Amino acid sequence: GASAVSVVEAKSGRRDDRDHEARAAMVDDGLHRADRKNRSKVLSLLGKPIANDDESSLSRRIAELRACSRSGLTIDTRAAVWSILLGYLPADPSRRERVRREKRRAYYDLSSQCYHHHALRIADASKEKQRRVFPCATSSRLRSILSRDIVSLSMLHEEIERASGVELTSRELM
Repeated sequence: GASAVSVVEAKSGRRDDRDHEARAAMVDDGLHRADRKNRSKVLSLLGKPIANDDESSLSRRIAELRACSRSGLTIDTRAAVWSILLGYLPADPSRRERVRREKRRAYYDLSSQCYHHHALRIADASKEKQRRVFPCATSSRLRSILSRDIVSLSMLHEEIERASGVELTSRELM
């Protein structure tokens, strides 16, 4: 009975799958409890205003956030905590949105300046390349190229010969 069932389960791998799922559920439950506790602490730290830019409370808050980050952060709090710990945003929630708007505005201004400068450089490079390829429309080099092409084409097409005014004789071709 029991040994036959365990042999069948062992062959099919069902018991191993159930054990793995049970262990994973226990680990997940433990992590979720710790995450919930840590998350509530982080959210309370993120939401508390700091009175009158008190340096000691500010440094305590950053130290507490740093300690919370060591034990792991939930996805919804990770960006805010790291922005504060890296000094990108202030720890005081009343100033965060204003600083975020200023930084975004500065970023967009800088990126538009860079894009505009890059576009001008591309346009200048394109004009310079055109000048190198086609230096001057009245240059003798261009005239010789065009006359040679007209002669070559007029040998193949009589309409071009008449339109260009170039009359070719057999002596000129030799």
